[in-house]
Amino acid sequence: MISGYDLILDADYNILSISAEYAEKLQYSGNSDQAKSFLELLKPEYRSRAATALKNCEKDFCFIPTERNKWIFTEINPAPLPAGRTGIKIKNLNPLSDGGSSFSSFAEFIENMFDIYYTSDIYGNITAVSPSIFIYSGFTPEELIGKNLGNDLYVNPELRIKFKELMGTQGRVTAFDAPLYRKDGSIWWVSTSAHFIKNSYGTVIGVEGIARDITDYKEGQEKLVKGIETRYKALFESATDSIFIFDLRTKSIVDANAAARKMTGYSLDELRELMPEQLHPRYEYEKIKDYIVRKREGFGLKETVRLDFMTKQGDIVPAEITASVITEDNRKFSIDVARDISQRLATEKKQREQEQMLIHQSKMAAMGEMISNIAHQWRQPLSKITGILTNLEMGTLQGFIDKKEAETLIHEAFSTLKFMSRTIDDFKNFFSPSKPVEEFCINAALKEVISIIEPNLRFHGIRVLMKVQENIFLKTYRNEFCQVLLNIIQNAKDVLSIRRITDPKIEIRITAGREKTVIRISDNGGGIDHNAMERIFEPYFTTRPDGQGIGLYMSKIIIEKNIKGTITAKNTFEGAEFTIVI
Repeated sequence: MISGYDLILDADYNILSISAEYAEKLQYSGNSDQAKSFLELLKPEYRSRAATALKNCEKDFCFIPTERNKWIFTEINPAPLPAGRTGIKIKNLNPLSDGGSSFSSFAEFIENMFDIYYTSDIYGNITAVSPSIFIYSGFTPEELIGKNLGNDLYVNPELRIKFKELMGTQGRVTAFDAPLYRKDGSIWWVSTSAHFIKNSYGTVIGVEGIARDITDYKEGQEKLVKGIETRYKALFESATDSIFIFDLRTKSIVDANAAARKMTGYSLDELRELMPEQLHPRYEYEKIKDYIVRKREGFGLKETVRLDFMTKQGDIVPAEITASVITEDNRKFSIDVARDISQRLATEKKQREQEQMLIHQSKMAAMGEMISNIAHQWRQPLSKITGILTNLEMGTLQGFIDKKEAETLIHEAFSTLKFMSRTIDDFKNFFSPSKPVEEFCINAALKEVISIIEPNLRFHGIRVLMKVQENIFLKTYRNEFCQVLLNIIQNAKDVLSIRRITDPKIEIRITAGREKTVIRISDNGGGIDHNAMERIFEPYFTTRPDGQGIGLYMSKIIIEKNIKGTITAKNTFEGAEFTIVI
């Protein structure tokens, strides 16, 4: 044996001799390994690089086996010898070995700490590990040295790949959590912080790290998550709204709660076999495509979408849907919440029918008032026509009327008839249905309302005072708006006549700003009884013996529901005041 070398190899890198020191360290017995290939003794991943190192006589590192199937991580330093031979000096790189170059008080500290110190080579093979590993995993350090972290210990090899990626990009890892296998096959969790280690040439030869047992923490966290999942599942299943969870990549349903299964008539397994569009009638397809695209782009549905569902039996279920998009493991899922609005629509339909009936009753009541107004408005013209016809008759019989005078009387009669015809047209137009929405001048609409009721007001001696800005325009339902004005003025007229108010008057003020128009109609009839104030807009509530109690109710419906404004009432010093804001 040539002095200064631990191994002598021939030209084919077969072992010729081993120093007594390393024969004992590596537990070789006699010449049992002499003439064996040195490269074949190494871990397979090191054979190619070791051959290159031997050929070029360069330092390198590798795992060398012992007779007990254990491994030691070493640095080899080859040198050329005569006759094509190679001498190798070996240095133990395990920092926790008393034979290693790094053995010191640091190693003693590591061996006595509860956290786990370890080193591994560039392939993930463990090169050193502190004795505390036995407490947590059941492995002794000797059993783990040479084992591969990714292949032998990691429960999820993908996490090992992620660990290597982080090391490659950052050169270090902090608090990296991963589950590992114990010797008995059970699982424990570690949180690892690590960095690269380099040799004297600056070449990365492995990783050095500290691992802390976090099994109790993870198990507690898992219990907490399971508890949350259990509560979530209970809430999910007990929700009254239907909830569907869609995988936006595959466009398939991954989960649906009990309400969703009940609404559609499908089981969960059946729903998972359906595409989203199969849950809806064909006429909804375009709408479905639109909102699926929006969800895929990650926006979800910020507003509520009206969408019909089709059950397994082919029935149509009207619904409203909202959706939010979540990302889990780089996959997008949509959580769709659908509310069955069948009952609500039925209730709304019934309410509309009741409202239509009330509107009809209101118009019939108003028509009765209008007939009274027509009677007042026609009384004078009819008297005038009667006088004209009497004059014509007398003049014709007695022969004192000439042709020109007869033509004048006839023209005057026709003019009076035209006035009466216009009166009928005004009432007919007032009671005809409104166009959907139209822009009109409030001033003209108010004059029309006053012209209809003016004879009745004049009969009762009621003055109408108007303070109205010029050229105020609204875009809404014209006839409905006029009906509200008429209802309020008619109510004021009734109060003033019933209470026999001295100098009765109705004041109408209209002002317009940038965004709002305010109409105020007040009277001097003494006001509304305090106990009745809160109920005046209720259907069928009235304070008059002959009242029907639908005029103000319909006025509120028209203003707040159809025109989207507000109507309120209050008492003033003289009487009542109604305020409409549009």
